[in-house]
Amino acid sequence: MTAASQSAGAAAEQAAERKCLKYAELSAAYEFQPVAVETHGPMDEATISFISELGRKISEYTGDSFDSHYFFQRVSVLQLHSLPRDLAG
Repeated sequence: MTAASQSAGAAAEQAAERKCLKYAELSAAYEFQPVAVETHGPMDEATISFISELGRKISEYTGDSFDSHYFFQRVSVLQLHSLPRDLAG
């Protein structure tokens, strides 16, 4: 069995690794952050960390501690909106 069928988030981790390999040349000129989310929600650890840090910076900027939570929820809603398109092929 593949790791993706064994644990939640494993497919997202694998996708993030593939993206890093694919865009390895960019790392010399840019800071590359892969964002990998599985169809039914699990994200890889680096994506969770990135979204959390981005949300924290938004909260710092706005002064509203809930903005980081709203941002994370918005990312989740965007994922749900793309689900029917993804399932349609």
